[in-house]
Amino acid sequence: MVHRPFMNSSLPPDSPGEPVRFVILSSSTSLRTVANFVQFLVAILREDYGESTVVVAHDAPGEVEIASRSVVFAFGQSLAPFSTSRTAYVVFLNFSVLYHVSWWPFPSLRSMKLIWEKRRRFLQRLASVDCILDFYPAHGQCLANRFPDKYAGLFPVALYASPVPYLPLASAKYDVCTIGSETPRRRRVWKALAARGLSLSPCRGVLEEIMPRCRVTLNIHAERYANCESHRILSSLAHGRPVISERIVGCASVASWQSVLQAGLARLADTTASLLSEPARAEALAREGYEFYWLQYWPAAREAWREIIRNVRERAFAKWSCGF
Repeated sequence: MVHRPFMNSSLPPDSPGEPVRFVILSSSTSLRTVANFVQFLVAILREDYGESTVVVAHDAPGEVEIASRSVVFAFGQSLAPFSTSRTAYVVFLNFSVLYHVSWWPFPSLRSMKLIWEKRRRFLQRLASVDCILDFYPAHGQCLANRFPDKYAGLFPVALYASPVPYLPLASAKYDVCTIGSETPRRRRVWKALAARGLSLSPCRGVLEEIMPRCRVTLNIHAERYANCESHRILSSLAHGRPVISERIVGCASVASWQSVLQAGLARLADTTASLLSEPARAEALAREGYEFYWLQYWPAAREAWREIIRNVRERAFAKWSCGF
């Protein structure tokens, strides 16, 4: 299942006036980390609106030079504070948890500090943003309550401009993909897996480069709080890699994502080892996840994004019609 946007569009595809330009704006780090999402979005924009879409890295605070009548999709925790001309329409794509969506599991002190810092960075950019789209249903409701004038709905996280090849699990170098920041709660599970004789990938690097070389992906929240690491999970399914995930709260559609096995933190090592002890079952799950992503999720995400872009254009034209 793909999250549908909250907005409805009535704007004709060929509105009169100067053509709209599209810009994807983020930090160099974020553009590298989620390069497969950028590929997906650029492909749709260029298919539907021509080759004028550009990708801009912004790493230092200041004004970004943006052409007149541009729609800007900005994202990334490390995106520096920015300003644009008044004729730009800026959409912030939020991939981060900025407010606690649930008091179960009860958030740890470390998670509270992490979220506070992410929220501080987000608020620094807010004045430059015309509307906000969010990645996580429960969190989107938090933003809707706090920023009703700017919150515009959900967007589906989706990856790649076209299907990537399926690689059998037997070709993998590592048993478990553990890429992500090293934290005490993650380290405990990693040690339990190593004690069972399983080989672990490096925890540093680019997900889409390391994960295809693993048999399964392990998804653990960095700290104890409700989160939905949809980029990691869906990137894995796109490559045909089953995912063993800590329980996801506030995103019911994850239950429909095939080949995602959820378990409590204390059960993750056992669940992972059990799956890897059954190669035929693991391969079957890998195939199911790959086919689910490319035959169901990806086409639906493309259509959802086309609807989002039409609605964003409508909002941009409304702003420009007021003289901006």
